[in-house]
Amino acid sequence: MLAQMRTRPGFDDYSKRAIVFAPHQDDEVLGCGGTIIKKVEQGAHIDIVFMTNGRRSHAGHMEVEELIAMRREEALNAAKILGVGEECVTILDLPDGKLGDHRGDAVTSVRALLDRIRPEEVFVPSRYDGPDDHLATYQFVIEALASWGQSLKVIEYAVWFWHYWPWVNADKRIVSSPLRALANALIRPIRMHREFNTCVDISTCRDQKLAALAAHASQVKRLMPDCDWPILSDVADGAWLEACTQDLEIFSVRDGLDRAG
Repeated sequence: MLAQMRTRPGFDDYSKRAIVFAPHQDDEVLGCGGTIIKKVEQGAHIDIVFMTNGRRSHAGHMEVEELIAMRREEALNAAKILGVGEECVTILDLPDGKLGDHRGDAVTSVRALLDRIRPEEVFVPSRYDGPDDHLATYQFVIEALASWGQSLKVIEYAVWFWHYWPWVNADKRIVSSPLRALANALIRPIRMHREFNTCVDISTCRDQKLAALAAHASQVKRLMPDCDWPILSDVADGAWLEACTQDLEIFSVRDGLDRAG
């Protein structure tokens, strides 16, 4: 299935100035880390904007402020590995898991960043990605772009889009909701081929992407092994993470908001 995606074109110009909007610290690597690396190599100016503070990832395992500080430091370390300097990383500090409740603040902040950076491209989570913070990121960035009114490319990337059969085992979902599991099994592959029109081969920089992901240590290592410390490889027994870190990154690229909103 993914082999067919290799026939899709990549970007015609990797040097364009871009902002990557990520709901949480690690989505930027999972969804488009390899493409960020390739763009930086071609001289592109990249800004990374994290919409939330990441406070929910391990709530209950450590003090909230300590966790927020840890995830901020991890994000800066990961960005450096991707080739993006600390001065080009912004964390809006909106509440993790509650981004949808902060539309006004989010849209205002995104619009201010657009005015300051004036990108030629923006990267956002796919509208089909799933989790609430991912959908809110997409919606709020699109709303800010509509009011900004400048012409640019809107590039949607996949993260939790991969958390469905055929990319992960669907046994538990089939038992709990067989009709929904069947619908997703049919719709997701069709949607991938219909909506994702761009495919970037990151095989030459995949190791660098993995190194950037490793910098998000709280998400990939059991920092407190004596407690139930969740990590990304726990999801779907590692199949989801494998899908996110393959040697292809897929995107839905659209010119202008009339086709992106």
